[in-house]
Amino acid sequence: MKSASTLEFALVGLLRQKAQSGYDLRKTFTETAMRHYSDSPGSIYPALKRLQARGCIEAEPKDSRGREAFHITADGIAALVAWLSQDVSREDAAIDNDSFFGAV
Repeated sequence: MKSASTLEFALVGLLRQKAQSGYDLRKTFTETAMRHYSDSPGSIYPALKRLQARGCIEAEPKDSRGREAFHITADGIAALVAWLSQDVSREDAAIDNDSFFGAV
C-alpha cells in the first residue's frame, strides 16, 4: 500500500480498533483530535473504496439503518504495520507552520 495517503492509513488505523461505517468514521474526524482530516463524503468514501480494492478492508452487510460497516483485513493490518514501522525523516516530521496554522 505504498501509494496510500495518510487519510487512508488513518482510516485503516481506526478500522483496526473496530468495524465502523463511513458515517461513523466521518464523525470521528469531526469530533476528535483527528479533525484535521477532511470529514467530507467526497474524501472518505472514495478512500474506503480504494482500500477495499486493495484488499485492506472489507465491507460487512448493511445494518438496519442501511449503513455498510467496514473491517480491516490481514492485508490491511500488514500494510498498517509496515507503514508504522518506516523510518521517519526530519522532512517527514517537519511542519510548515504557515500552511498548518494559516498565514499570520
